This record gives sequence, structure tokens and C-alpha cells, in this order.
Amino acid sequence: HDMSEMLNSNLQNISDYIHAFVKDNSPDSGVLFFQILIKLLFFIGLTYLVDFLLRLLINTVFKLFFDKDKYPILKSVHAAKITNSVSQLFALLVGSFAVESFFYRHPKSHGFLERMIALLLVIVVSKMLMRGLTATRNYFVIKKDYYKIIALNAVSQTLKIFGIFIASVVAISVLFGISGSAIVGSLGAITAVLVLVFRDTILGFVTGIHVATSKNLKVGDWIGIPK
Repeated sequence: HDMSEMLNSNLQNISDYIHAFVKDNSPDSGVLFFQILIKLLFFIGLTYLVDFLLRLLINTVFKLFFDKDKYPILKSVHAAKITNSVSQLFALLVGSFAVESFFYRHPKSHGFLERMIALLLVIVVSKMLMRGLTATRNYFVIKKDYYKIIALNAVSQTLKIFGIFIASVVAISVLFGISGSAIVGSLGAITAVLVLVFRDTILGFVTGIHVATSKNLKVGDWIGIPK
């Protein structure tokens, strides 16, 4: 708690310094604009710095365990760039913590930036989950588990479509302050149309599950189709 208060105090001091510096060195007509602009640039730079340092640290640790035979999970995660998503996620969380202290003099900018950070968090988490599918496939490739590779390939596209849909609902909810249930409820009237549009995708998903459970096929098998 003391650490949090100290960080808040330091961020407010930096914000106050920028505020006073711009006020003393800018024309009166543009003071507010330049105050917000310089604070925003500093804030973005701070977030990028946290992302860069965390990415460097995490990737360095992963490279120490880069032997894919001994640590196949770590190799799969690193190859799918999930480590980059983790550093971005923590950087945005730091930004979310810092934005109130840094823009406490500008409530409108503060509210806008909070929504933008929340939107970026949704995008980063969604991308991380997508990369999770890639990491899972990388792991099966290392393990040469061809049954699961085929099954994952069969269902991954469907999972991505559903993931994009859910992420879009959450993003709209965050950006415009609309409840997710209201957005989903408004789609009730076109559910039948969506089912028709994504019929092949749904069938592919069901087929993928069947392939995953039956284990009838693997890479290298010959499939005959009667004339």
C-alpha cells in the first residue's frame, strides 16, 4: 500500500512539473492542448519502456531454457510469441494504474484514456489466446502427436471465429459502455442468419471434435475416395 502511494505521488509530481513547465513556456491559447499532449507522449513513452524492459527480461529467461527437447512447453510458448503478449499485458496494467495519477488534472482525458487502455487490454488478451492455439500446435509438432495436430487444425479456425466474436462484444461494451448482455441480446433476431452463414464452420468444428476423439487419421495416411 505504501509503495502504491509513493508511485502515485511520484507520478503526480511529474505531471505537476510538466503542467507548470508548459504553462510557463506556451502561449495562453495553447496551454491546455500542449499540457495534455506532452503528458500523453510521456505516458505512452513510459508504457512502451515498461513493455520493452519486461519483454527483454522474459525473452532472456526463456532463451536460457531454449532446448526444445528438455523444455518443449517453454519452446512452444516462446515460438508463438506469448511472452511478447505477457509483457504488453503488464505494460498496459501499469498504464492503467498510472493514468489516474498522471491525468488527475484532466478528467475528460483521464476517462478517455481509461477506455482506450481497456480496449487495448481486450485486444492484447485476445491476441494472447490466439497465440495460445499456435503454442499448443507447436507443442504437438515437437511431440510429433499428429492426431492432435489434425484435430487442432480442424477446430482452430472455428475457435478463432468465436474468439473474435466474443472479443468484439467485449470491446464494444468497453468502448461505448454498453452491457455485453444487451449486445448479445440484440443479436437474437439474426441468430438463424448467423447459423446459416457459419454452417460450414460449425460442421467443421463438430468434425474436428470427432477427429480428435476417434484418432482414425494421422499425417501420412492414405484416404481413398470411391468414384
